[in-house]
Amino acid sequence: MFSQFIPAVFRSMNPQFGIPINETVLPGKAVIAFFGQREAYAAFEKDVMKNPTYGTSTGMVHFSGQRFVYAGVDKSLDISSVRSIGWAIAGGYTNRFYSNVTLPTWFAAGLPGALADTVLPRDEKSLRHGKESIASSIRRSGSLNAILDATNIDGEREPLAKLLVQFLIARDSVAATQYVRDLKSGQEPAVALQNNFGLTHETLAMEFGRALGVPNVRP
Repeated sequence: MFSQFIPAVFRSMNPQFGIPINETVLPGKAVIAFFGQREAYAAFEKDVMKNPTYGTSTGMVHFSGQRFVYAGVDKSLDISSVRSIGWAIAGGYTNRFYSNVTLPTWFAAGLPGALADTVLPRDEKSLRHGKESIASSIRRSGSLNAILDATNIDGEREPLAKLLVQFLIARDSVAATQYVRDLKSGQEPAVALQNNFGLTHETLAMEFGRALGVPNVRP
């Protein structure tokens, strides 16, 4: 299952970024390690990866030079495991693509999940439930709760970040690719958003909210 899925991630992402389908922005071998016990995962992070800051995480991505390592806690090795790998590879991919310039936090948080979902689509019921949950939250607050300016996106807000990225890709996939390239070239995020989509944070929030059936959404 995993051996077939990993190449599929690249076959899906490369065309979106104008890269030949058989090339990769992550050279070398991918090392994927799943542990049935958190203690074993913690020992791997601390002793092998020399990473004492794993904290309460249940998965970590490491990439530098020719190395790409994903380690996680997972007893089942089922479809959720595959999604975790897709998320990890997509995150490494977008970090290494074109340059090491950091993407806006909300976009960096949402893009891996959005790309992984193109390879392994979720069922309609899950998609509908996810959108309804996000729409309900936005309706209560009347805003995106400043996610577009956030410097840290926790797990609870990742679904919103992913849906925002998916909204932009669906709106104009060509512009979405150029948006990433412009960001990676060092263009200011607000300028790249305006040049490629004709949007500001305010109009993005409005259009995104309208697509979910929620009017007058603020950033």
